[in-house]
Amino acid sequence: MRNTRSFQFVLLFSLVIASQSAVAQVVIATVPVGSSSLGLPVGIAVNSVTNKTYVANTSCPGSYRNCHSAGTVTVIDGATNQTTTVNVGVAPTAVAVNPVTNKIYVANFCGNDLNCASAGTVTVIDANNNNSTTTVNVEVFPYALAVNSVTNQIYVSNNCGNDLTCNSAGTVTVIDANNNNSTTTVNVGFYPSRVVVNPVTNKIYVANDCGDLACISPGTVTVIDANNNNSTATVNVGFLFNFEEVFLAVNSVSNQIYVPNCGTDGTCSSPGVVTVIDGATNNTTTVNMPAGVPYDVAINAITNKIYVSNNSPGMVAVIDGVTNHIIQVVNVGLAARGLAVDSVTNEIYVVNDCGSDPFCQSPGTVTVINGATYSTSLVAVGDGPESIAVNETTDRIYVPNNADNTVSVIAGDTGLQFVPV
Repeated sequence: MRNTRSFQFVLLFSLVIASQSAVAQVVIATVPVGSSSLGLPVGIAVNSVTNKTYVANTSCPGSYRNCHSAGTVTVIDGATNQTTTVNVGVAPTAVAVNPVTNKIYVANFCGNDLNCASAGTVTVIDANNNNSTTTVNVEVFPYALAVNSVTNQIYVSNNCGNDLTCNSAGTVTVIDANNNNSTTTVNVGFYPSRVVVNPVTNKIYVANDCGDLACISPGTVTVIDANNNNSTATVNVGFLFNFEEVFLAVNSVSNQIYVPNCGTDGTCSSPGVVTVIDGATNNTTTVNMPAGVPYDVAINAITNKIYVSNNSPGMVAVIDGVTNHIIQVVNVGLAARGLAVDSVTNEIYVVNDCGSDPFCQSPGTVTVINGATYSTSLVAVGDGPESIAVNETTDRIYVPNNADNTVSVIAGDTGLQFVPV
């Protein structure tokens, strides 16, 4: 009887556990990236159509003036987690995918110059043709890029315009992939960093880190109207945290643009804000953060919820896109950085650079937020994670670990199983 009762208890306990936690997020693979010990992963993008993930690796640790070799892109096959390597330019900083044409675009901060004293380039990887590459010349220090897959135009932000001394405002190079990658130039603000596209309105939003050359004025956003010969308008936003880059995101359904910043406090010692730009009018409203300095922003266009990570304290503020009010604050890990939304599963993934270690001497983590209940779970990843990408088709999440040259692959929902004993 004792053995029978013990078996019944174990079976009942297993059923209770399974019913309370039917799914879980786990790391199913750790994929080495980069061509050497210096191949630091700095950018990532997913093509959910082909189930391929592209990771840009730089060989310039600590400084763009200290490049040991040209960079690479590691291509991860989502079905097998096997990798191939594609050579690109010097100091790649960002990668973007056009899933319609199956081409990948890589911004090379230093072009082809290991001393980083020349204009930058963009490497175009043709995944239809055995990952063959071509090079497009852009301007000085290209930092980020975005693709409009509807018009097949690529927008590249150049930190210093056409001025190698960086004493001028920045530019955006527009690459026309329909016309042999011909280029045009659009003048924007000072030190442009991130760029995003609203494919519905065919407008492009460029975050300019500073309002002036000396960086003593609040940042701005340049709005490029591709329907009107790339004419521009300028929208004022707030100061940046320690002159870090501005992140921004577009909700193409509601035509609202969200820009985290420090508001009117140039010291960034007060709680930050999110500037909301109305895409129809370029008018702005401000959402005050409850604490800390906001870092990254991501949107679930289906639920019209906006998620803003705060570096310190580690938290995510949830904004209702209808009212532009914060409806929830979720505690996450330390040094919360990048975040991404899986709109299919309604889950939000937040990268915690320092995990739960206040001394930041431990591997990082990813906090998974349930978008319906705001409950959280924690997934351990590698050292120094900062960015993240989601493949909504396969429910796989990819986290580049900057300090150990790997990518952690997380299975979004893994059902628990009964294992016979």
